[in-house]
Amino acid sequence: MVLFSFDIHTFIALLCIGNLMTASLLLAYRSGSAMHRTYRQFLLGKLLQTLAWGLLALHGVIPDLYAITIGNGLLLAGFAGEALVITTAGVRRRRVENGFAALVAVAILLSSLWAHNPADHVLIASLMAILLFGTAAALILWQTPDVSRLHRIFGWFYALFCLILALLVAVVELTPNESVPVAQALALLMVYLFMLTGGTGFLLLLKEQDDRRLRAADHDLTEREKRLHQQSLLLDQIQDHVTVTDLQGIVTYINRAQAVTLGTPPAARIGCHVSSYGAGPQSDASQPEILAATLTQGAWRGKVVNACADGSQIILDLRTTLVRDEAGEPVAMVGIGTEITERLQ
Repeated sequence: MVLFSFDIHTFIALLCIGNLMTASLLLAYRSGSAMHRTYRQFLLGKLLQTLAWGLLALHGVIPDLYAITIGNGLLLAGFAGEALVITTAGVRRRRVENGFAALVAVAILLSSLWAHNPADHVLIASLMAILLFGTAAALILWQTPDVSRLHRIFGWFYALFCLILALLVAVVELTPNESVPVAQALALLMVYLFMLTGGTGFLLLLKEQDDRRLRAADHDLTEREKRLHQQSLLLDQIQDHVTVTDLQGIVTYINRAQAVTLGTPPAARIGCHVSSYGAGPQSDASQPEILAATLTQGAWRGKVVNACADGSQIILDLRTTLVRDEAGEPVAMVGIGTEITERLQ
């Protein structure tokens, strides 16, 4: 029975210190990086719980208005913030947010109007906590789509917490006063374990979400690589010469027809400036002029002379186009050249 004779204020102080340490670790975990809304909301919930337990620990030292009424209100608000994050898994659900806020408001109103002593405040706070986490458990287990195994474990954990808390409330209300300290000690011990599990579980949920996003990004990257490979195969079937460059005129891609005709493998051409294609008197413009016209006008067409690896030259009817992204910003240039050497001879 040594455990149950443990000073209640010590339990409350441990809860205050524990929540403060959890908040500190969360801040250190995300130090120097942008905080997602979900993370900020969970952190705020922990800070509110820290402040609430601090006020409750001062019961008897400061007025009950601050220690009990405001302390219980802040505690429920912190519980609501934590439960909301776990319940919604970072997805904004306005109805759930409004419902949790309404529960906290009702608890504060009841405490102000109906509670006449500390026991009444504790009873109201306990019942509202049961309703709050019971709602969270129901939403996770039965209404949240595509819930993960870890998320579902949280739902059952919340349900178990509500069941044990309800039993302890019943013990306090239906048994002699001698059992109250025991029930309070058990309740605070359970809340302490709940706090530790909540902080650890939240970090695990964050990691699970990051892993899910990484898998999605990896899948998108794989699909994009497949599409690029297919496009490359299609371009290799074209008999025209296809060249892709960046905005400075550095070659980033050539198709198979160009590599075969010029006798230069893609690896040797990629990374070179377009001026490496050479020039001749039959060209309508030099490579720098073509580059400037494409950048300023969005397109260019004319005859150019390209030098082959064996020293010979070919004449191309070249069409260039400035490529833009979805936002309309230029990102690359593409040139398509049709060989017309024999036609001009």
